[in-house]
Amino acid sequence: MPFAPFPPPPPLVPAPCEVPRFDPVRVRGARYRLDRLVRHRRRAVAAGLAVT
Repeated sequence: MPFAPFPPPPPLVPAPCEVPRFDPVRVRGARYRLDRLVRHRRRAVAAGLAVT
C-alpha cells in the first residue's frame, strides 16, 4: 500500500479571474475642481514661503 506523507502543495499563483470591461466614468465638474485645487495649492505654497 503506497503511503504519501504530505499532500501535494497548492499552486503558488491563484487562477486568473476575468474582470469585465467598463466604460470610463465621467464626473461633471471634475476638471474645474482639479484646476481650482491646483490654483489654491500654489497660493498656499506662496503664502507659506512668504511667512518663512
